[in-house]
Amino acid sequence: GVDLVLIGDCNYEGSDHLQLAAPGLKKGVPTFVDKPFAETYKDAKEMVRLSEEHGAPLMSLSILRELPAAKLFKNRFVEIEPVRFGVVRGAGEKLAAQIHGLSLAQLLFGDGVETVECFGRKPLAYIRLDFGQKPGRPESGVMILNDSGKTSVDSQFFAAAYSEQGAVHSRALNWYTFPYGALEIIKLMKTMVLTKASPVPHGEMLELIAVVEAARLSQKETRPVAVAEISGTR
Repeated sequence: GVDLVLIGDCNYEGSDHLQLAAPGLKKGVPTFVDKPFAETYKDAKEMVRLSEEHGAPLMSLSILRELPAAKLFKNRFVEIEPVRFGVVRGAGEKLAAQIHGLSLAQLLFGDGVETVECFGRKPLAYIRLDFGQKPGRPESGVMILNDSGKTSVDSQFFAAAYSEQGAVHSRALNWYTFPYGALEIIKLMKTMVLTKASPVPHGEMLELIAVVEAARLSQKETRPVAVAEISGTR
């Protein structure tokens, strides 16, 4: 008789999300997993497998992925098209915070990351996303700045886009705007329950975790890492 399982421990690394989500998925119950989707790509992939095997709709989203203020900012890209380079100011050393910045980058600049480079003194401090030469993606990539100092408001994000025509910069995205993103996610959860289908492609959810693992490996081995190396598609 359960309509929805919601895994809501969003302040940790997601290491227990597979364990928590598996019982509901095996019973075919629609399941929402708060960010981060999982700590490892292996766990994320297994949740998707269970979802598909048992017909259980599965969704995982960061508030930054659905934030109305961020979508309004993206509308300004027409002022400088085509966008050649993007920057997202992330937040902190924990995956629970870092996934926000990556999700914001996915919203603004798209999916389809091919290669990841990561460096810095702290875990996942600076991450560069390279899309190759995919049409509609920044040809010079996107930088995620997770080690960029404190701001006046905790968990505050910014973004910018650059081209030969100039640059556009976002307003502050923080606790004052987050509730509107949360509302959008609640609407999507209701849609998932009513339609018995996830409004978010599994590939987008998996890509975020693959990028995280690629960034970890890149920082450890000081080399660019292809996302396909993590996802096993190469």
